[in-house]
Amino acid sequence: MKRGSPKGSKAQKKAGRSSQAAFYPFGRSGGARGEESSNSNKIDVAVQELTFTTVPPERDPDGNSEWVLGEPETKQKVFSLPGFPQPVPKPLGPPSFAVRSTPDMGLGVFVTRDIKVGELIFAERPLLMVPRGLRVKDLEDSMIMTRYGGEQITEKWDKTLDVAVRRMSLDDREAFLSLTNVYEGIGAGRLLGIIRTNGYPIRNLIDGPEDREPRDSYVYFSVTKTGSRINHSCRPNVDFDFDLTSFSSSAIATKDIKAGEQLFHSYCSVENSAATRRSQLARYEFVCKCLSCVNATPASDKFRSEYGDLALASGQWVVDPRTYIQQTLKLREDMLDEGLEGTFLYVYLLRSIYVMFRNLGMADFEKEIMEEFLAHNRVEKLEVV
Repeated sequence: MKRGSPKGSKAQKKAGRSSQAAFYPFGRSGGARGEESSNSNKIDVAVQELTFTTVPPERDPDGNSEWVLGEPETKQKVFSLPGFPQPVPKPLGPPSFAVRSTPDMGLGVFVTRDIKVGELIFAERPLLMVPRGLRVKDLEDSMIMTRYGGEQITEKWDKTLDVAVRRMSLDDREAFLSLTNVYEGIGAGRLLGIIRTNGYPIRNLIDGPEDREPRDSYVYFSVTKTGSRINHSCRPNVDFDFDLTSFSSSAIATKDIKAGEQLFHSYCSVENSAATRRSQLARYEFVCKCLSCVNATPASDKFRSEYGDLALASGQWVVDPRTYIQQTLKLREDMLDEGLEGTFLYVYLLRSIYVMFRNLGMADFEKEIMEEFLAHNRVEKLEVV
């Protein structure tokens, strides 16, 4: 898969001595910073009406992120959180994953032992985080996930983004630049293309003031060293939970995973038909070979288009469990067959099922489903009712 392919130059040219403190706040190797970089105000850089900062502001053993702020006040929303910055969460025991080559997907991330649903596999701070609505002066009508035209526009975008990339430690910069750009030559320069190819949305941080109405253009995107290597499947087995207090992304299993299996995240809408999913994935220059694509039928396409409405309707069915319990259990079975237990709607359905069993007075079944719900709910964080 192109997203995990080992492409790209290992590093760009050295910055001049005069700019070293601004672009390398921790030094090129990530070592101790000079006295001039002793606080976040001194290492922040303003370019093209954007603010470039490093998180945490001090060198941290858990790593540091380069953060491009569309609105300066967004930084205070994070930095003022109680206890910020917290350590990055750590899984129990030794590392349980490895990045390896695959026969047809470039690099991929594999688990090295059995993983249970809801288990933390790894957590990491982003290499780079940018707002989806990232704007550059003189390009006010351009947005980060929109296709741009013209060499002048893409050159200006990359020149601006290069400020953040050059601030990274050498190791982080090499990791970022080795990620694939599937948009090369079709509306994005190298750096913007890497972000568009490898970025994940962070839904719990809105750029700008607290009272701003949430919209996609105010959502942040993060590019990470390991998470951005995870390949695609229409039957995902991992999801991401971004914690603001540690400024880190946790990869959490959304189903049981056997040792040696690859981690997968979906790059497209799993509710769509196989043909539509194939079209959405064409930009990544691969054809998905998951079981749901290889064995797709008109019936499976129909189910994928309808299961979402049925799962949401289950929230109303709980008031009449005797009528709907069998239909709800059949829906769960069909979602499992389609490999959809790694989705929000499966978690929602589990909550409806345990409420039905509770209303029916079936305590043993309620407990069993409740345990499954709690394991799956680690990312979605639905209210327990």
